[in-house]
Amino acid sequence: MALLLALLGGMLLGVGVRDGPVCGIHTIRTDDTALSLIRATSCSFVVQLFDWSQFEPLRGEYFWEYPDSVVRACEHYGLNLVVRLDQPPEWAVASGEESLSIDPDAYAAFVARVAQRYEGRVEARVIWNEPSLAQEWGEGAGRHIQRATWS
Repeated sequence: MALLLALLGGMLLGVGVRDGPVCGIHTIRTDDTALSLIRATSCSFVVQLFDWSQFEPLRGEYFWEYPDSVVRACEHYGLNLVVRLDQPPEWAVASGEESLSIDPDAYAAFVARVAQRYEGRVEARVIWNEPSLAQEWGEGAGRHIQRATWS
């Protein structure tokens, strides 16, 4: 809701990026209304979360309806799309103090599948966003980043 209010406020005031830095908006679960408002602000790209746990809730079982609709809608509105690939499903989260938080081979397979499916239609991919946050990658994520940083 805050995004929509900010976008509407900017449109009403005539605020937009015309010269200088490129404007983009980060969305978590966008829809047609939000994308049309983003386009109206003169922003040229969207960073969209592609939640791995929603796309592949069971190993090898993919649900592409939502990401396909986001890609099509961004193309419709002439917005460049950057996808953020994280939020692992439960089956890909490893346990144990010494293990990484996720199965790196499973994550690599997911990233490759997304890259192949949307080749030429997605401007960029954000890989392993905020790796030290448990909210993003599970409870063990921060331990391994801290251990690597301070070792």
